[in-house]
Amino acid sequence: MVIPARIDLSTAPPEAKIFIYLKDYTPKASRAVLPWEAPTLDVIDLGIRSLKGHDVAFVFGDLPGGRYGVSVLIDTGRRHVLPGSRDFTAYPGDYAGGTRDDVVLDPGGSVEISIDDGLYVPIPDGYEAPVYPPR
Repeated sequence: MVIPARIDLSTAPPEAKIFIYLKDYTPKASRAVLPWEAPTLDVIDLGIRSLKGHDVAFVFGDLPGGRYGVSVLIDTGRRHVLPGSRDFTAYPGDYAGGTRDDVVLDPGGSVEISIDDGLYVPIPDGYEAPVYPPR
């Protein structure tokens, strides 16, 4: 994954984080799983200041064969994703991206993906980002 160049890793707010999350789109009972029904199987969260560069490698391991999607939320504003939450809504000041198509994984296989573009959510004048205190 490539973090946008306009994000300065060293001056990002201490609470700024990257959330990389894995959704399961494997059909159930021969029925496609809709995006809002797909369970989040795993989440990797990284503090932006802890990163060494804009290229970030990640691995989701020990997955059965199926169809998956990988999404990313770069929370560059005040912290709004509660620890343990599975809600990764992008608010103004955040970046969001992910795989365009489902990632098909064969049983026992592995797939390399790259996420190198996304959407920046602009900050409207006078907007105050929601904030949740650390627990």
